[in-house]
Amino acid sequence: MTLPEGTEASAAVCIKKPMNFGTIVRDFLMRASEEDRITFGVYGCAKLMEANPGSVGLCVLAKAVPADVSVDIQNTLMEAHCVEHSVRVLKVDSSEKLEKILSLHYKNSKEGSVPHRSPADYTCILIQHAQKEVPADEMVLACCDEMMSEGILLNHPLQLPI
Repeated sequence: MTLPEGTEASAAVCIKKPMNFGTIVRDFLMRASEEDRITFGVYGCAKLMEANPGSVGLCVLAKAVPADVSVDIQNTLMEAHCVEHSVRVLKVDSSEKLEKILSLHYKNSKEGSVPHRSPADYTCILIQHAQKEVPADEMVLACCDEMMSEGILLNHPLQLPI
C-alpha cells in the first residue's frame, strides 16, 4: 500500500497526541457510515471475514463491560480472526460511544431515523475499504499501524470523543 505524501508524519503525530487520534477516528467512522462501509455485530462481521477479508480495512472492538463475559469472548475470537487475515484491530473504550457516533450520520441526513440495532451490534464493527483512495482514511490506517507497532493500543483502548 502506498501512502499519500506526508502520511508518515501524520501517523507520528497520532502517536504523540492520542486524544487527537480519537477525534480523527470519530470522523473516519462517520465518513464510513455515510458511505455505507460498516458491518455491525459479531455475526455479520464473521460472515464478511469469511466471504471477503481483503475488503476489510479496520476492525473496531468496544471494550467489554466486566460483567459481560460473552462479549469479551466474542471480541477475542474476532480479534484472532482479524489478525489471521492481516486486518487492523482498534480497541475503543465504549460501545455506547460508538453507537452515538454512528447514529449522528442518520440524525443529520435525509434518511432521518436511526436503524434499530441491538447494543451488542456496536461491540464489534468492520469498516471496509473505500471505493477510491481517501487520504484521511489512509492516515487513520497508518496511525493504527504505527500505534499497534508501538504497543500503544494493545492494553489501553482508545478514548472516543462524542
